[in-house]
Amino acid sequence: MISPCFKTDLPEIDPEPRGLPRAMDVLDGAVARMGRLESGFGAVLDSTLDRLSDSAVFMACAVHFAWTGNVTYVCLSLMALANAYPISSVKARAENVVRG
Repeated sequence: MISPCFKTDLPEIDPEPRGLPRAMDVLDGAVARMGRLESGFGAVLDSTLDRLSDSAVFMACAVHFAWTGNVTYVCLSLMALANAYPISSVKARAENVVRG
């Protein structure tokens, strides 16, 4: 909840809709490991869907800010979008380093 002393023209977003998918993302890998159903395909699919969901959020922000004419926030949203993609490759390389 935003303080009444802090005025903004941005819409308030309920954190629950964003938190639930993240919690489910953590649980799906844990459930697959517990049931011994994990696979390389599942890991790639999970990572790909994570990046697509991040992209949707950042693109929605960019569109919203473009609609309202805020060029600075459009640029920031697009920079966040561009920086979200290297996460999966960095994670994969880090896992290779840890495994030896």
